[in-house]
Amino acid sequence: MFNFDDERNVPTLYSGLLILLCALLLWRVSKTSIEKENGLSIYWKALSAVTIFLFFDEVFSIHEIAITKIS
Repeated sequence: MFNFDDERNVPTLYSGLLILLCALLLWRVSKTSIEKENGLSIYWKALSAVTIFLFFDEVFSIHEIAITKIS
């Protein structure tokens, strides 16, 4: 479970959870931006969505699946 050359192991899960935490923090920043009414909340939400995609890519290896299907 701690093999760094393989996917779906403990270090991958750990880094995926850190990325998910970043996405949640970005979402919270967007909520604060809405409360302050500065008009930038859509950008923070977009960053949160991109970060959630990066979480799924890290945990489920989406880019590697896409590369093997293209090749």
